[in-house]
Amino acid sequence: MPRRTSLIRCFRCRMHLELCVCDVFPRFELKTKIIPIIHAREYWRPSNTGYLTKLSLENSEIRRKSGRQSFAEAAVQPEMGRTNYVLFPAEGAMILSAQLKRDAEARGKPITLFVPDGSWRQASKMVIRDPVLSELPKVIVPEFSDRPSVYRLRKESRPEGLATFEAIARAVGALEGDEVCVALERAFRKFTDRILWTRGHKPFSELLDSLPATVRN
Repeated sequence: MPRRTSLIRCFRCRMHLELCVCDVFPRFELKTKIIPIIHAREYWRPSNTGYLTKLSLENSEIRRKSGRQSFAEAAVQPEMGRTNYVLFPAEGAMILSAQLKRDAEARGKPITLFVPDGSWRQASKMVIRDPVLSELPKVIVPEFSDRPSVYRLRKESRPEGLATFEAIARAVGALEGDEVCVALERAFRKFTDRILWTRGHKPFSELLDSLPATVRN
């Protein structure tokens, strides 16, 4: 059964205050810039993970967008002086790699990675309907058959699917080095475990190294 927690949430990580994960996520200042574009219906959901990017990546930027492009909503604008990609498994998408990063920086244009964030249906609509996202080149993360998703907060419609933050961690790892990915995934596992504990899906005995001291005591 769900555990009782305070109704007050941290404004940065959106977790219940006593389960705050702000100090769990490592901080990185990278040349690669990550811009999650969170679907409007997902933006305030506690189980959304795109917003966690701001906890770790110094130059990341969160944007909010509906799935339907309208006259009232401007199209996503590419970053000037940078190499712009969309992280989305479209046909012909390139696999992210350190070489891709080196080539971009050799041209004096570091990589900016736009990441549509929502359900598969929501993300697909954003990419199709936004005139900029639809035209920018698409990239995907390398496959890690030995590192399945740890995200169990929602039912994933695609067996190979990852939570947005997991996809971002693996994208950054492919570009900047696997040690960055490992650090981000370790923090994400603690975030997931804490939420599962509040829902009664994770025994307390498995969380002693994940929960803050205020809860353990």
